[in-house]
Amino acid sequence: MMTVGSSIAEISQMDGFLVIIAMSLTIQLMGEFMGIPVSTSQAVVGAVVGAGLVNGVKTVHFGVFKNIAIAWVSSPTVAGLLAYLVALATQGFFA
Repeated sequence: MMTVGSSIAEISQMDGFLVIIAMSLTIQLMGEFMGIPVSTSQAVVGAVVGAGLVNGVKTVHFGVFKNIAIAWVSSPTVAGLLAYLVALATQGFFA
């Protein structure tokens, strides 16, 4: 939580409390009511960015946020590609 809590934006304890409330509401609204799978990690990062923006755009470290967003896109892509390659390579062994 240190990367999320202090590297993206400097937030106070009250901001941290509001981040948790916003994350919970996001998960509840999107997950329960809309039926969309929601990542708690992504919800909390978005809430921290939102809380940081209240104090001004300059208080949010968008470089850190960019690296996290790249990881969100690249991790499932790389994992899917590796699973495909491993399945392709071992297809004859487990048939």
